[in-house]
Amino acid sequence: MKVIFVGSIILFFGCSTNIKIVDTYGKIGNPDYFILKGDGTFIYKYNSFHVSKYSSGTWKKGVKNKIILNSTLKSKIIDLKGAERHSSNESYLTLDLEPSDTLGGKDYKCEVFLNDTLYGLSNLNQLVSTGLDKNEANNEININDIFFRYIRCDSLASTTLKFPIKSVYFKILKQPFYYFSTMFYNEQLVTNHYYLKSDETNVLKLTASFNDSLFQYKIFDNVDIIVKRNGIYYFEGTGKNKWWIPRLN
Repeated sequence: MKVIFVGSIILFFGCSTNIKIVDTYGKIGNPDYFILKGDGTFIYKYNSFHVSKYSSGTWKKGVKNKIILNSTLKSKIIDLKGAERHSSNESYLTLDLEPSDTLGGKDYKCEVFLNDTLYGLSNLNQLVSTGLDKNEANNEININDIFFRYIRCDSLASTTLKFPIKSVYFKILKQPFYYFSTMFYNEQLVTNHYYLKSDETNVLKLTASFNDSLFQYKIFDNVDIIVKRNGIYYFEGTGKNKWWIPRLN
């Protein structure tokens, strides 16, 4: 009887190295947790104090003892929809943001970008330009000393602007949204740009809805994992940060 074994490449890197890939990686005290399955899929979890993340997707073999992870979702951009109209009773453009139920209350805040410029909320409850474009805003660390950069999303209903705009988009944060070393505990969600279709529009109703769990979803885009006999090396961000995660058993 001739027996043929298939799928051995999924379990090991080859007879010469005999390093097992399919396994569970993580231990008590280590926030990262991976399950690499034999069908070429993976599950990822992260738990550290009040921060939790999750992901799932597929993995494939790379060169030598490397595997490459790709999550099912590759983007967390939220669809921002708009309804425009002209009203003779309105002198200026009115922003009417209708958030989904998940955006109500104090736990969710927005960064407002009009014409690709960050706007903050002044003490007079007016949107005021910070003068920072989206790239400068990402690098600015003292912005909270001048403006209330993070605005409660539900407070944007019927906000009157005394100038025309061509585009608008939002960055949405969920508390805790304090950041450390430019990394948010809960990652920001970003809407797509909404471009106004008419110069005569002075009433703009915007709606945005999404699954609240997206805040915790982690995207893997061709992320390298180095598999060793006792665990894996996981490369975070640009690849400069390397984390050791031992096998569970």
